[in-house]
Amino acid sequence: MLETRKTLSQILRVPEAETLMALIAAKGRSATLSRLDEPERAMVFAKANLRASYLFARFVVPSYASAVFSSLTSAHPVDDEGGALLGRIMEAMRGELFNNNIFDRPGECHSHFHDAWEGYRQAGGDMHEAHHFMVLVEKYGFRRAIRDSTLWSERSADHAEAMLRCCEDPLALFILMPANEEFTPIVYARALSTLSREGRFDGLRTFLSKHVMLDEGDHGPAALEWLELHLRKTPPEPARLAEAIRKVSAVFGG
Repeated sequence: MLETRKTLSQILRVPEAETLMALIAAKGRSATLSRLDEPERAMVFAKANLRASYLFARFVVPSYASAVFSSLTSAHPVDDEGGALLGRIMEAMRGELFNNNIFDRPGECHSHFHDAWEGYRQAGGDMHEAHHFMVLVEKYGFRRAIRDSTLWSERSADHAEAMLRCCEDPLALFILMPANEEFTPIVYARALSTLSREGRFDGLRTFLSKHVMLDEGDHGPAALEWLELHLRKTPPEPARLAEAIRKVSAVFGG
């Protein structure tokens, strides 16, 4: 008989985890996702996807990988259990940061942001606005750029700040990663079910469908198992765990 995989709330086992899961579920039920057959709304979604992809490729995934390896210095050298899991974690990081697993073109090796960028461009996104954001980042840094660029609304900039606060906290990152890997397939699957059938959205459609497959396949389970292993080997104080979960909840609007 197959072992039933634990959920995020079952691993965290504190009331704050239920709040987090409720926020993720509410985001997945957003009425906006039911109206992406309208090209204008599909473009809004594509723009949000571009911003999220930048955040993950530049900050979240590298910070997560760094936190995973840094945590190894607080315990004995890696054993068989940790080693096998680390292999899966690193494969997930490779898949996010340097790959060609979205459009499957030989010779390419880049983060998913560049695939999101291509899907946004093909859909007819405002590339002047997108390029201007990149220039602002180079000139003033990310935090100022998201406040000065029209690519980012005030709400999306606040979301980015919440994400960056998680990146500064390894425990929050270890919770954020499996939370996001659970959130993304739900949102992307709903988006795919209603996304405009206009050909210009085919690149975005491929991006979304590949992510549903990747996140449900091994990326999510590996991140979840790493969190469980970390909590078992380095159990935090309840107040510390609750604080980390609240930081993650803020990313999802809590």
